[in-house]
Amino acid sequence: MKIAILDDEPVYLDLVQGIIEDFAKKNRIIYEIKKYQYSRELLWDLEEGVYYDAYILDIQMPDMNGMELAHAIRLKYQEPFILFVTSYLKYSLKGYEYGIFRYIMKESVQEELPPALEEMKKKIAGRSQQFYTIETQSVLARMAYEDILYLDVAGKYVYFHTK
Repeated sequence: MKIAILDDEPVYLDLVQGIIEDFAKKNRIIYEIKKYQYSRELLWDLEEGVYYDAYILDIQMPDMNGMELAHAIRLKYQEPFILFVTSYLKYSLKGYEYGIFRYIMKESVQEELPPALEEMKKKIAGRSQQFYTIETQSVLARMAYEDILYLDVAGKYVYFHTK
């Protein structure tokens, strides 16, 4: 499971990362986490084609808010889970326009994030047949079969051409 966490507060980045790591270890899940403090950094990775199974986003950010980022994610990918972990309830209804998986208040993240991860794990397992996974010691990459246009084989290398 590949997860991006976005929050401008380092304490919440570390808290969410710890919750995910505990969950992954208890469930024997291979995971990769990348933390972002700035929306634009996550947006750059998104534009470069970096794919995450889940995006855990704060809404209130100094540069680009989480809603705008969720919109950008949905323009590029339909499959990933988007969870908002925030202190602002006023945006909850708007989030459903972008297919938000969960909306979790920061003060209850320790109680509410593990059940959300459990549900996500089940849903990902159900659709794992629809992805080609490349796994090495340092990289975990997934490509939707529907995004693969064709493969080139050159010697011992295989090149994936995608949408």
